[in-house]
Amino acid sequence: MSALLKQFEQEENIRVRLEMIPWSMGWQRLVEVGLYHAGPDVSEIGSTWILDFVRMNALRAFTPEEVTAMTPEKQYFSAAVAGGKGSDGTTWALPLGGDARVIFYRRDLLGNAGVDENKAFHTPTQFQNTLELLQKVGGIAPLVLQTGRSRNSIHSVASWVWGLGGDFLTPDGLKLQLDNPRTMDGFKAYFSLGRYLGTQRIMEEYDSDSAFMHGRAATTISGYWILHEDCIPEVEKNLWLAVMPGIPFVGGEHLVVWRHSRRQEAALRLIRFLNRSESSQWLHPHFGLPVSPTDWARPPFDRPEYNVFLKTMETGRCFSTSPLWGLVEKRLSEILPDIWTEVLAQPEHVDTIVEKHLSTLSKRLETALRA
Repeated sequence: MSALLKQFEQEENIRVRLEMIPWSMGWQRLVEVGLYHAGPDVSEIGSTWILDFVRMNALRAFTPEEVTAMTPEKQYFSAAVAGGKGSDGTTWALPLGGDARVIFYRRDLLGNAGVDENKAFHTPTQFQNTLELLQKVGGIAPLVLQTGRSRNSIHSVASWVWGLGGDFLTPDGLKLQLDNPRTMDGFKAYFSLGRYLGTQRIMEEYDSDSAFMHGRAATTISGYWILHEDCIPEVEKNLWLAVMPGIPFVGGEHLVVWRHSRRQEAALRLIRFLNRSESSQWLHPHFGLPVSPTDWARPPFDRPEYNVFLKTMETGRCFSTSPLWGLVEKRLSEILPDIWTEVLAQPEHVDTIVEKHLSTLSKRLETALRA
């Protein structure tokens, strides 16, 4: 990014000061910007955070003419674009990099278990059958998952919820669907995977990635960064990917202009520069997956393993762009570790545990929304 900004300064004669925010402090820092209307002119933020800042009246909307002017060269994946739009069609953010969840697995271990990897993960039932066969072989845990508090956990749950016909909100984004029977079924199917986690207990963010990369599990659910991390030789040699069962989640990083900005014209010129195809070659995969199909023809995205991510970007779905979503996502991310704690202690009571927590959360959220 620093190298790109130097080029921008040379071309546009506009100086840019770059502030790098550690991920652990990102939410807190950006909330301060949104609440106190002071700070950067342009920010890169996660797609699921955008509507929170819209509710704070902290972001500047893009006009249709600006959107066209700043993205003249590209067609975008529909889910990437949808993540930056409100339910009324207003564009609040423009995609910079994509993110998607896929299944990572060990080909050697599936082979030892007699699993046909071409049919191993197509549906939730096939996924569970594959884990069952891996468990019978023994040795290492069939699966490792993130079970601690993190918004990333919801990205994985979503595939099961959507795949079984459920949802978190109604299509208009105005009502909760957490106690919908199909939504419940999706959560129950996902948490039933707990029986295949071996001796795993609560794992914080990225702990599950590390466990898989160090050979302590046969499968995991994660993002593109695993392809760029150091795995032990045995894992690296046998690593492969599969599309998530159901409907996969697609998110990513977006560029926003803050309402308080006094340099809005310069900010728009910067976003246009970062959206150029030439800039994409510098940005990705460091800033996520390409959000335009035309950028997938160059290395490293022309490698076979990236075909799974490309298919996911083409067919996946983003979360609701309703103003309610930020609250729902926050509360869900808070209770998922509690559900995991109980499920790992009493795996035979998954359905009862899930129903209890989701019903309680649904009632509390409805009360808060009415108020």
